[in-house]
Amino acid sequence: MAPPHPVLTFLHCAGCGSGFYDPPGIADFSDLGQDGDNFWRYYVEIGGGVWETIWPILAERRAGRRTLLDVGCGFGFAVDFWQRIHKGESVGVELASYGQVGARMLGITVYDRLLQDIAELKGRRFDVVYASEVIEHVPDPVALVTLLAQYVADDGVLVLTTPSAAFVRPENHSPALHAALAPGFHGFLLSAQAFGDAVRVNGFAHVDVRQFTERQMLWASRVPLSVDTAPGNLFPGYKAYLESSVAQFDSASPVWQGLAYRLLRVNVNEGRYNDSNALGSRILDAVAETFGPYLRDPDAAIARLRGCRELSDVGAEMPYFMPGLYFYLGAAALYAERDLARAERLFRGAIGSTLEACRIGSIFFLDPVSLYWPAHMALADIAFLRRDFAAGAQIFADMAASGGTCTKENAYAIAGPDIVEVRVPATIEQLSAHGQVAEAQTVFDGYASYVRRRYGDAMLDATAVDRALAGGAAPVPLDPLMAPCFAAVARHREIGNREDVMEELAVVADVATRWSAHPRYGPRMQEHAKRVRWLLPAAKSPASAIWSFDMSYTVGKAGKK
Repeated sequence: MAPPHPVLTFLHCAGCGSGFYDPPGIADFSDLGQDGDNFWRYYVEIGGGVWETIWPILAERRAGRRTLLDVGCGFGFAVDFWQRIHKGESVGVELASYGQVGARMLGITVYDRLLQDIAELKGRRFDVVYASEVIEHVPDPVALVTLLAQYVADDGVLVLTTPSAAFVRPENHSPALHAALAPGFHGFLLSAQAFGDAVRVNGFAHVDVRQFTERQMLWASRVPLSVDTAPGNLFPGYKAYLESSVAQFDSASPVWQGLAYRLLRVNVNEGRYNDSNALGSRILDAVAETFGPYLRDPDAAIARLRGCRELSDVGAEMPYFMPGLYFYLGAAALYAERDLARAERLFRGAIGSTLEACRIGSIFFLDPVSLYWPAHMALADIAFLRRDFAAGAQIFADMAASGGTCTKENAYAIAGPDIVEVRVPATIEQLSAHGQVAEAQTVFDGYASYVRRRYGDAMLDATAVDRALAGGAAPVPLDPLMAPCFAAVARHREIGNREDVMEELAVVADVATRWSAHPRYGPRMQEHAKRVRWLLPAAKSPASAIWSFDMSYTVGKAGKK
């Protein structure tokens, strides 16, 4: 990642499963030009995962007001959260210059010396000692834990986070994988075993290590642990922190703008579109005042991005969250204002600005990259609302066909199984239910190419699906029989009751019936069996009745369709 961009080899240890670089060496972020005002602005506006920083220290659920030491605290959001929302004493340690910027702006205590050199902390012990995304930057992970252990109270908890070595697999090729690897800035990636061993050898008898996609978390204590990672139990505190911060800071501050953007994201994800519309308008007013009125026009912002060559160039033209802001403003326009034209313009702005930003480096824009395909789906929904079924179908077909691969043309965004294998099949069935046969086939063709690429040609055949389910080892789509079922029905629609087609339908019905009690796939298997039986000789109902999905699109809280 850092000039002169040498090639590094990432090796897996056959003994413990961890990964490390050859040649070794850990650069400083200043080598990327990520220091001074540009870096702390990037961090508070989009780069720092505030939720990701806060929730690990909330997951250990011991009651009472406790003290926190956050080593490598960054700007200090967790320290601020702990004393403002959790009402406990907290201090941070951060060697990078933006730690002192955060200390001033948030009104917190952050030391800018090595932990062992901080006289004020000598002999102190804390209820929670936290080091998030630190251990992968040091030359000796066990030595770091040995140092941290000295500050953990007898009944306290040590909380560590780090990228997961287990995530480094070809199928996870994505900007998130690049961020986990951070070549040149991470010395190694620990396996779960090595991660746990680093604290066990330091006297922690109770250790809980868990992986969350590309990250892994560790909680360790000398006494029994009580770890609860359910987001529903942790999220209210985070949201309260965002709301109090938006009320506290001036809207001209990048701190206000970055935290307000995160609150906007929460409101949209919770379906609070009227609140989102009001807050989004405040954020847009604030950034337009800071950078210029051109940010109100996504096309003008994209034109500015085309002239950017480095990350700092982007920061000179707009806040770093601007592509994401266009997405959430688009959601508010669609669901609060019912303004399809404005929503379309904003969603297209989100897509175009994400593509331009990712020329600089997708690793710096993981948030808008994650919104790239949802923005496309929103455009498809708008097309369907306008009854332009062909345009909407083409968007879904393109997403299915190419969204599963990490390419420059798609901003390196991945449309994963949670998107392609849920939304795309549902869209196919909804189009069929409303007589849009050609459009349903267009989407299915894209979905079939996705299935072939990810699972192989066999998953388009009902008998092969049956064997895969019986074997239990081969991966299958989330709806294993959807593709064979739709293909058989489509052939029946085209050819009619020809013997080979009826035999194919019978096989689908037989497989669906056999797996109708499966704990995961059973409900969908029952639906497939019911649909196909309409077309078999004993059926009385017409073929057009087999798809019974609602194509209506709910707009806003009022439930208007």
